[in-house]
Amino acid sequence: LAPAAMASELVCAVVDARQCRPGGDCVAVDLAEANVPRFIEVDLKGKRLHGTRPDGTDASSLIRASFRHRDRLALHGIEGGRSWTLLLADDGHFVLAAADVDAGYSLFGECMTR
Repeated sequence: LAPAAMASELVCAVVDARQCRPGGDCVAVDLAEANVPRFIEVDLKGKRLHGTRPDGTDASSLIRASFRHRDRLALHGIEGGRSWTLLLADDGHFVLAAADVDAGYSLFGECMTR
């Protein structure tokens, strides 16, 4: 079985989400309340992330850059004024950090090959 970070298609499950605001603490975020997809599909060949938000709308973003370093794969993009980075370990664990000028978000979870 190839490491998750070496596959061309992945599905990632978000298990924990945090929001941080300037001058404040980071707090847990309910995915439904924040309208964040629970599952994120990663298409490395097509260079795209995709998910369905709890309200039923699509969330999609182009992977604009990717880098591999040791046992990590970093994907970068920008969508709707927010920049994001998804860091994926070969064992399937990931963190996705999204940044806006008003807040930062960290999503944690696990990915597996499709």
